[in-house]
Amino acid sequence: MAKLTDILSNAGRNSGSALGFIGSGSGARKPKARAIIAPYAAGDSAAKLASAGVDIAVITPGTDTSDLKAAKLVWGVDVRQSSDAHEELLQKLHDDGALFVILGYNSPARLIGVKVEKLEKVIFLDPPKDDPLYIQYKTTNALAVDAAALNLELEADLLAKATIREMSHLTALVDMLRFQTIITLKNAPNKSDAAWLVKTGARGLWLQTSSIAEVEALRVALESVPHESDSSVSIA
Repeated sequence: MAKLTDILSNAGRNSGSALGFIGSGSGARKPKARAIIAPYAAGDSAAKLASAGVDIAVITPGTDTSDLKAAKLVWGVDVRQSSDAHEELLQKLHDDGALFVILGYNSPARLIGVKVEKLEKVIFLDPPKDDPLYIQYKTTNALAVDAAALNLELEADLLAKATIREMSHLTALVDMLRFQTIITLKNAPNKSDAAWLVKTGARGLWLQTSSIAEVEALRVALESVPHESDSSVSIA
């Protein structure tokens, strides 16, 4: 079974098994420049999400995973709001097929030390807004986690108006972390702004919606971004 960090690392690499490449022949898609992550809940169609371009689904504890398994769509579980998150829960989630769990700063500290083989941990972070918070942000690197998700909830309209200073700041936030980084989006950016997001060095883009139209728009935008030989490109 693949790991979340492998999926993120391989996204956009110009290889024969790049993400987003489905099938063969004239109808094959171009590889996406980054992995697409989206929420999945009861009533969503895992097959439609996968077909639209989702590489990784995020669910909450208790979600029925049979549809995800049938669609062969990999997933992780957001346990930030789970009041009974414990070692047994993490083991149960892994046994059901979860690749990773998402923890927050308010999650029980003991979960960082819980070792469940092949279950990776993602820390969910709010971007720092002042100097003391920058120090706390940097100390995240000392945590025994495998990836980070930046809670940015970027909107397409605001991205289109972003300044060089703002995009350089975003690149710096990604670059400060030793982990592979995911950033959250409220909706899909246009092709030009998708290229900017790729240049920040983030390896995954997490849409906060399971809208098929938004997923497809993000996939098309990422397919238009040229491949990079390096895992990140600085814009500073």
